[in-house]
Amino acid sequence: VVPYIAAFIFTPVLGVIMSANRNVSRGKFILISSFCFLATHLMFALIPNCYECILSIIPLITLGLCFSVFATIIVPSIPIFINDE
Repeated sequence: VVPYIAAFIFTPVLGVIMSANRNVSRGKFILISSFCFLATHLMFALIPNCYECILSIIPLITLGLCFSVFATIIVPSIPIFINDE
């Protein structure tokens, strides 16, 4: 549930930022979000199993942020690659 809430918060904010900056390199942000996904999954692997720890919420929020960056960049890019035919 936490990644979905984080994505719910971050996606509109990032959408406004990305649409305001039309000259942003989309490839760079796709690469950044991919490395962010990698770092998040490494955090999941390296954090010890602790059910009372609040530390495990950090990778969940980061996962929501990574998804927001990815979705904010990839969805507006679809019309670029699809023909009108």
